[in-house]
Amino acid sequence: MINNKTVIIFTTYRSGSTALGQLIGKNIRRIQPIPELLNPHDEDKIPVAQTILSSGQYVVTSIMPDHLKDYFDSFLYGLDTYNIKLTRKDQIARIVSLYVAVKLNKFQFFKKETIDPYTLPIDLELIDDQINLVKELDRLAEQTDIKYDATIDYEDIKPLLNTTSIRQFIKPDNWDELYSIVKKRYYI
Repeated sequence: MINNKTVIIFTTYRSGSTALGQLIGKNIRRIQPIPELLNPHDEDKIPVAQTILSSGQYVVTSIMPDHLKDYFDSFLYGLDTYNIKLTRKDQIARIVSLYVAVKLNKFQFFKKETIDPYTLPIDLELIDDQINLVKELDRLAEQTDIKYDATIDYEDIKPLLNTTSIRQFIKPDNWDELYSIVKKRYYI
């Protein structure tokens, strides 16, 4: 049961984990989610993660496969958590979304924000980097022996995610072209 436990959303980039964390925190747990609390690349969060999780305080957070390293991996196994595996069926859209986020250096849009129509330049090297990153993250995710209490697909909960402060990513005008390029390069 999800009550009285820390909720950890195991996912990969561009799968809706921030919005899902908000949804769970707001509607089920009535607590503020802390996205990527266990991110070893963010040194400021390491002592915060240790303090919060060791205290028994309940949180909703997300973790990516490249965050499951050494300390964090072993630390998680000692916790009584509710583990959700969040996936995305459309891998090509996920990669395009990651490419757009990297190019814009913006990983979320909030409902209060507006953006003018835009077109992104095509950077094949950066596209290939994102394809390789997603493939590597998927490989790392498959190697974990984490037991999941629930598995959720982004596409299945997308309408529910619209009830959070996060809005669906605003696509560039050349989304279809980017999608086609990524699709061709993904299967090389």
